[in-house]
Amino acid sequence: MKLSEFKNFWEHAHGSPFEGKMKKATQVISGINESCGDEIILYLKLDSKKRITDVSFTHSGCTLSYIGSSVLLEKILGKQFKDAQKLREADFLNFFDTEISHGRLRCILLALESMKGV
Repeated sequence: MKLSEFKNFWEHAHGSPFEGKMKKATQVISGINESCGDEIILYLKLDSKKRITDVSFTHSGCTLSYIGSSVLLEKILGKQFKDAQKLREADFLNFFDTEISHGRLRCILLALESMKGV
């Protein structure tokens, strides 16, 4: 992993700017990883054209599901909700530019899979 990639992981793992409950969210999405107990709630604010104008999340679980939630929200902010839902797992994993072990994929993909399930 390159130093720049590590810094990006570190920034997302230690105080995401998106962490916290949003009071006036127009879309609230819950997700749970049954295999380990990680839980996330994504809060999205959509404008009249279904563009994502604000994002936040709450989290209980491992660092990878936290990082996955934070990175996802960073990437979808400003996009149409339907376009955000089309984000493929492979493309999402490319944002990390490092290999995630098979056993931890469900953790890092929890937010994405939850959003796509709506």
